[in-house]
Amino acid sequence: MQAALNKLGYPCYNGFTLISNPRDAEMWVEALDAKFFNKGTPFTRRDWDQILGDASSVGDVPAIAFSEDLIDAYPEAKFILVKRDIEEWYRSFDNAIIKNCFSPVVRTLMRLDPYLMSRLGAVGIRWTEGWFAGGVHSREEMREKARLFYHQHYEMVEKEVAPEQLLKLRLEDGWGPLCEFLGEPVPEEPFPRVNESDALQELMAMIIRRAVVNTIISYSTYFVPLAALCLAAYLRIG
Repeated sequence: MQAALNKLGYPCYNGFTLISNPRDAEMWVEALDAKFFNKGTPFTRRDWDQILGDASSVGDVPAIAFSEDLIDAYPEAKFILVKRDIEEWYRSFDNAIIKNCFSPVVRTLMRLDPYLMSRLGAVGIRWTEGWFAGGVHSREEMREKARLFYHQHYEMVEKEVAPEQLLKLRLEDGWGPLCEFLGEPVPEEPFPRVNESDALQELMAMIIRRAVVNTIISYSTYFVPLAALCLAAYLRIG
C-alpha cells in the first residue's frame, strides 16, 4: 500500500520511515506517553505536522496506535482501509512485528546501543504496552490479542470516518478504486505488491548490524584503555 501511495505522489510515513530516521523516535515516544501513560500533552495537528514532515500519507506501526487522533486532527483527509485475509495478515504481522518485538537479540541491543536500537526499542515497548489493551509482555500474549485488535481497528475506522471519505480496498483490486478515490490517473505500470514482511526482515538485519557496530564503538572507550592498562601491568611484571 505504501509503495502505491508513493507512486501516486503521496509520500507515506510508515514503520520503515521511522527505522530509517531513528531521531523521530523521541517524538513518537512523547506521543505514546501522552496518549497511553498520562505523561505530557496529547499531540495536536501542529505536532503531527512536525513528526510526519513532508509525508502526505501515513500508515502502519506506530501510527496505527493514533488512528482516532489522526482522524480528529485531519478531518478533511481521506482514509484507506486495506481489507486483508486475517490469517494472511496475522502471518505477516507475526513475522514482521511480533518476532522482532520480543527477539532476545533486539532486546539485548536495546540496552547496549544508545544511538539506534534503544531509540527504536523505546517506541516498540510503549506501543506494545499502550495500544494493546492492558499491554502485552510476551510473544504469546501478543499473538493471543492480535486478531482481536485487527477487528477492533477496522470497526473503529468504519465507525469514525464518513463513508464519502473512506475507501475499503483489497490490494487485488489494483489501481482502479484507489486512483478513482484519490482523483489520480491510473499508472501504466502494474500495482505494486511488496512483501513488506520480507522487506522489514532485511531492514532489521541491517539495523542489527549497525547496532552491533554502535555497541562495539560505545564500549571500546572503556575496554581499550582497560586492555592497555592490563598490558602495561603485564609488561612491568614480566
